[in-house]
Amino acid sequence: EKLGRMKKQKKVQEDSEDEFEEIIEYASDEDEDEPEEPIMMGMNGDDLRDDEDYDPRQEKSGPTDFIYDSESEEEWDDPNRNTVGDIPMEYYNDYDHLGYNIRGEKVLKPTGKKDQIDDFISKEDNPDYWRTVYDPKTGKEVVINHDDWQFIKSIVTGEIPDGVDPFMDFLDRPYDDIHPIKSSLLPKRSFTPHLGERKKIEKIIKGLRAGTIKPYHFKKSTGPQRTANTVWDETLKADGSNVSAIGQKYYTGFGKATLPSHSESYNPSKEYLMTPDELREFRSLDERDRPTDYIPQKFNSMLAIPGYRALLKERNRRFMDMQFMPRIKRKNRPKIDPQSLIPKLPPPETLKPFPSQLSLDYIGHTDIVRCITLSPNGQYLASGSDDKTVRVWEVSTGRCVKTFIMEGIVRSIAWNPVPEVYLLLVACENTVSVLSAEIGTEAQNLEVEKKLKFPEISKLDSVVIWRKMKKEKEITQELDPDELISMRCVIDQQKAVWCVNWHAKGDYFVSVAPDGAKLSLMIHQLSSQRTQTPLKRFPEKLTWAQFHPEKPYLFVSNRLTIKTYNLRTLGVDRILKPQMRWISHFDIHPLGDNLLTSSYDSKVVWFDLDLKSDPYQVLRYHKKAARRVAYHPQYPLFASCSDDGAVHVFHGMVYDDLNKTPYIVPLKSLKGHTMVDDLGVMDIKFHPTQPWLFSSGADGVIKLFT
Repeated sequence: EKLGRMKKQKKVQEDSEDEFEEIIEYASDEDEDEPEEPIMMGMNGDDLRDDEDYDPRQEKSGPTDFIYDSESEEEWDDPNRNTVGDIPMEYYNDYDHLGYNIRGEKVLKPTGKKDQIDDFISKEDNPDYWRTVYDPKTGKEVVINHDDWQFIKSIVTGEIPDGVDPFMDFLDRPYDDIHPIKSSLLPKRSFTPHLGERKKIEKIIKGLRAGTIKPYHFKKSTGPQRTANTVWDETLKADGSNVSAIGQKYYTGFGKATLPSHSESYNPSKEYLMTPDELREFRSLDERDRPTDYIPQKFNSMLAIPGYRALLKERNRRFMDMQFMPRIKRKNRPKIDPQSLIPKLPPPETLKPFPSQLSLDYIGHTDIVRCITLSPNGQYLASGSDDKTVRVWEVSTGRCVKTFIMEGIVRSIAWNPVPEVYLLLVACENTVSVLSAEIGTEAQNLEVEKKLKFPEISKLDSVVIWRKMKKEKEITQELDPDELISMRCVIDQQKAVWCVNWHAKGDYFVSVAPDGAKLSLMIHQLSSQRTQTPLKRFPEKLTWAQFHPEKPYLFVSNRLTIKTYNLRTLGVDRILKPQMRWISHFDIHPLGDNLLTSSYDSKVVWFDLDLKSDPYQVLRYHKKAARRVAYHPQYPLFASCSDDGAVHVFHGMVYDDLNKTPYIVPLKSLKGHTMVDDLGVMDIKFHPTQPWLFSSGADGVIKLFT
């Protein structure tokens, strides 16, 4: 029966093919009589000219010719078009051409590649820039016409483009090739199932019915299933963990509080109690640096124990840890060598010269030496101390040349930056004094006297009082003959002055009184004996002020920020936020494009003023409060001192190229001062011309490191 049905189907197919061939032959016979008007016949013998989709160009071109549209004809007419076809253009990256044209010649790449500047100019000048695209096959820019732009726009917005019929009729021909081999329709046998595939399907059906072929069924697991557990699940094991069916521990229980030690007892032994010195040191440390968060105490009975103050704080912190800390162990934790994270720095020996050894001690003060300064030529050193004296030293020999008796503690001192003008600026209690060191030659001293001609009477300014002092004071029996007073003038202010600094030209100077409110910052002119207060709004107490070495800017710091004021517009130019608790001091690079600041929370921060207002580098080398920082005027060196008794010296190279960031390398840690009442090194200064460093400490000694 099967063979009979198959023979019958085959006979029907052959009959339909013979009938189609007869129709074609009949149409060709009629065309011989009238060759000018060929008749296009369909499957059923109908005239194709009656069809709506009939194209008269098919009569001239023939059924085997491919009909191109107008755009294709234009492309074919171009003799320089690229004929490489649909291949990746990355193959021609290493060649000087993009392919070959119809004549077999190379299509060269365009000379002169556009950069960002050319692209920006084209964007501003070319009105067709928004519809210009780059053709990778020719290496040229093509401007999209209006019709193509509308077509692309309709595709992007989801609309139907013009010229596209969404409801087109079903095509009789099942395929649409660009270059068809033949134009005849496919035979009917191409749509019938293949005989070999039919036999395979029948074989599979017989196997399923007989049971020899069984379908695959997924096996259901009968073991315990893995479930999610909460932190406070009571079904957990005693060690606070849960083990899966395969024996792998995938859950980590919450942490347990450590057991109390002997020092936490209400009646500990004497060895666990702190001495007064240990208690003072414990309270001076920061909360993060303390070994414990409690102080051991002793009570006679448990009834005398007061309530625990940090109970709610500790319970809340523990609850937050249990709620937000992850409990899952990481299986694939990355293994990173800690040494690989340390940057590779050159050895310090290759960056010499820098101060590395102690060479000289300047002994003479009997109390804390709070400030030091050097003359512009580096020949003399001046220091101010809590023993109410200002001493001038000879740098090369360590000999005290002169001593000035002041009325109180000297908190700041500055030497006039003009060479051969030996004037000292001293901040002592509520006064700012201008001293003449008188260590130059007679001609130099006469020039200073001519330059500084002060009236005999006191001058009352709007906010301060300028008054002249005697050149010398009568020497008492308690003073040595060398202890003289050579004050030229004194400025009386309302509050204590903590900082004084000269302008680069040596005529103006600034003073800072933290408790002065609106009069905290004052700018004085020595030649005219005038005082100005251009800035009067300070929300917080000021700590330091310094002029820019070249530009008309004034840097002023308070506890948290450093503000840059423009002296021409009297406005804030920039605000630096070093993220410190209390700024103690700052110094400006001799070129004026970098700034270094220190704080009492043992941080040293480097700012690059050309880049941004955020810190460029944060250094945490000191263990206690950082007091002072200083740049070297000529060498690429800077240093910082702290209450831990150490002075750290660094190599800090600053480049003129803005693409290069400053290069910082730690060089040496200098020690030599003795700590007194938790105070270490109070001030540091570099020599103007030599790689030497001066430091003053709470032990009353000034040290020179070379």
